[in-house]
Amino acid sequence: MNRKVLSVSLICAMLTASFVLVGMTVVKSKPKRVAGPSQQQPDPPGTINGATHPELVSDHVAWSVVLGVIAKQKTPEEKKRIRAYIKSLGVGRAKGPEDDIDKLIGVAKEYETERDALDAAVGFTPATHVSLPAEERKARADKLKKQKQQLVAKKVAHLSQNLTPAGYLALVSSLERVKHSIKIVSYDSMPPGK
Repeated sequence: MNRKVLSVSLICAMLTASFVLVGMTVVKSKPKRVAGPSQQQPDPPGTINGATHPELVSDHVAWSVVLGVIAKQKTPEEKKRIRAYIKSLGVGRAKGPEDDIDKLIGVAKEYETERDALDAAVGFTPATHVSLPAEERKARADKLKKQKQQLVAKKVAHLSQNLTPAGYLALVSSLERVKHSIKIVSYDSMPPGK
């Protein structure tokens, strides 16, 4: 599997998992095909497509995708692939590359643990959100979104202080490429059951 396909697949998988709980769901860049003639479904109103408008994808979203994708890799094969993905972002190309890669993976795992704790603390789980009134759902989603933005900012600051300057610069430079792979669909415009 080439690196571009792997990175898009990893990013899309992470997007789907991480944004359902904050009032938005991020989905794969390519719509699912319907049985029969090949037809593409139009994006719901309000969709942000990073492939055409990367400037509309916030740095917060791009950073959370990078950290989340890295943290989700558990099996030995996934861990091997994610190391290659991190190198494709430009991290670890200088002398002593494994140190920056290991630090990035460590921060991503911390991010995942703290993000999951925030989800639990706010009580905004997929099982409970459907039974909440719209105002309560929005209030919880807004609170969670703000807390996650603060968490991402804290982890990015940690990376800026602990990666080599070249490694951190490469990671920051890769955000534009990551943004091109992101599609954000408003939670309210998602069909039931998604």
